[in-house]
Amino acid sequence: MKIKIFEAVEMGKLLEKLSKMPIDVQISYKFAKISLSLKNDIDFYQNQYIKYLKEFGLQNEEGFVLNEQKNIKIIPGKEEECRNNFSKLNSIEIEIPDIYFTLDELKGLKFSISDMKILTPFIKEPLRGE
Repeated sequence: MKIKIFEAVEMGKLLEKLSKMPIDVQISYKFAKISLSLKNDIDFYQNQYIKYLKEFGLQNEEGFVLNEQKNIKIIPGKEEECRNNFSKLNSIEIEIPDIYFTLDELKGLKFSISDMKILTPFIKEPLRGE
């Protein structure tokens, strides 16, 4: 299965949250397999993200300069290059094992709508008539 690297990062955050919950062994095993398959890609993403922050983030002697929304300000004149680099990073496609869940498997767990958006590529439901 192919997913975008930013989806892998979001899945990693969800898996971290789920790792603290008791889960059925079969579902837990699937989540663990997904987590292991995402590790290198998430590490790569985080390293690139930090590299871009250091390259494009406006800094002073105290560290990064923040705007009113508490986001790091970008060096003036570098906004477009920064946006392009992050866009390219987020659009990288990665290959992960075909591991899927059914809604029945997940019915004992509680997920937010945001969580379900992250899980959607990993959910496979039978087509009508199957």
